[in-house]
Amino acid sequence: RDQAKNDHDQERNNRDQERNNRDQVKNDRDQERNNRDQAKNDRDQERNNRDQRGNKREQQGNYENKDAPAPWFNQYL
Repeated sequence: RDQAKNDHDQERNNRDQERNNRDQVKNDRDQERNNRDQAKNDRDQERNNRDQRGNKREQQGNYENKDAPAPWFNQYL
């Protein structure tokens, strides 16, 4: 009777281990996907930061040059 119980427990443990192995494979795939998504998000954020700096420079330039004479004005000086 003890051996039958041990065999039953071992079968259950084997099934649990197989399930754990499948779950680990799934978790590994999910982690790889998350890593790729994070890398893409990082690249997008870097691009957004560059765009934002460019927009800020453009706005600053527009502000600084707001009262500058038009390019054609110099020919009349």
